[in-house]
Amino acid sequence: MHAVFPFGSVAQEEDVVDRERYIREMIVRMESGQSAIIAGPRRIGKSSVGREILRQLAERGQYTAAVDLFSVSSIEEFVAQLVEAILANRTGVVRRGIRTMEALRRLIGSAEIKGRFGDMEIGLNFADTDTAETDNLLKALSLAESLAEKDGRRMVILLDEFQDIERLGGAPLLKQFRATAQLQKQTTYLFLGSQPSMMKTLFSDRQQALYRFATFCPLPKIPAHAWEDYVQRKLEAQAMTITPAALGMILDLTGGHPYDVMGLVSHAYLLTATAGIDQVDADIVAGAEAQLMDHLTGIFEHQWLDVRKVKHADIVCLAICEQMPPYAVSASRSSVARALSHLLDLGIVEKRSARGAYRMVEPMFERWLRARFR
Repeated sequence: MHAVFPFGSVAQEEDVVDRERYIREMIVRMESGQSAIIAGPRRIGKSSVGREILRQLAERGQYTAAVDLFSVSSIEEFVAQLVEAILANRTGVVRRGIRTMEALRRLIGSAEIKGRFGDMEIGLNFADTDTAETDNLLKALSLAESLAEKDGRRMVILLDEFQDIERLGGAPLLKQFRATAQLQKQTTYLFLGSQPSMMKTLFSDRQQALYRFATFCPLPKIPAHAWEDYVQRKLEAQAMTITPAALGMILDLTGGHPYDVMGLVSHAYLLTATAGIDQVDADIVAGAEAQLMDHLTGIFEHQWLDVRKVKHADIVCLAICEQMPPYAVSASRSSVARALSHLLDLGIVEKRSARGAYRMVEPMFERWLRARFR
């Protein structure tokens, strides 16, 4: 059973709101062999959309694999997770095979070991050399292509938090990755990243190995009417309703930010169910907001510490909260420029259409800052 409103977890199919057209377009792109990038601040739904794209591709008979680079601490761990995800497209002894290879590595250390999975074979080199780990990753990528070719499928590999590749291997690893991936005909990549400026550098800078390897496909914002339809439908399934005032209050407080909307409606639903009533009203939403803000405070405190790592970023951030021009603060233009770059990289602020105008990405963080520093 899933939570009525998923909060803090990857959304299931029925909880991916107003992304149908985007997902259809991405599926066409993936199946035609075009790799893509979804970059944006944390908690806006990238992983949920990415996993839904993979789910629908699998339904269409394609092969898929996914690895979250944030959760891996080494290239060796990256390889193990990637091989397991690739081979999971074949039923059978996948997990036992991976464990066996790891056990053999511990026993014989520097040997190259081979595992056979039906008609597929992969040899991993666990020698203690500078190139062994990178070689193994390239072999894993080649395994994906071989499996797709043998079975006449498209293989789509999702790499979440891809900017962490810098931590694992940096430029040398990226060069090897590009050299292998650009020759593949059956394998497509979907890169997700929560640091937009770093992702832009990786894929848009001429000096970078992945220059123009994939296309940026920004997630569109979810319109208010889509959130309204979703919340009403989910509550109706629980024999509940919501007043227009309460629904408007949810969207005003969150600004439609996916994580905050889910958090607020989740708390509102639980308060309503606990009280034994069947309607969410403005008072319920007010109580849910207080609970959600208690939860978010720890997150926001860490975000604020990250903001303050660059000089003057705090006063620039507070100026944007008050809808003031950032260059109006008492700091040099170069300092403000560095501060803005830092805030953009953190996903705290975003550029508006007007030149030189910025706004906060998450309205509830903006409100938290105003309450703290007023």
